[in-house]
Amino acid sequence: MLFVPVTGLWMSALGVVGLALNLRAYDFVSQEIRAAEDPEFETFYTNYMSHDEGYLRFFAYMSLFNTSMLGLVTSSNLIQIYIFGN
Repeated sequence: MLFVPVTGLWMSALGVVGLALNLRAYDFVSQEIRAAEDPEFETFYTNYMSHDEGYLRFFAYMSLFNTSMLGLVTSSNLIQIYIFGN
């Protein structure tokens, strides 16, 4: 039962394309690794980027990147992989 995917439909567009989330055990592992690394990276980047004028923009891009990587891991079809991968 460890690797049984749990898929939940999130949104459907006219019954043609459905956006769903796949939640598998190894997805949770990769999400936990990513979540454990983020505070370490953000602490380093805070000190490194403190004098830069693009400080807030950098962290906005980092948040967008983290969101897209988590979306890529939990995507259930090729359309979602394309959206979150680009």
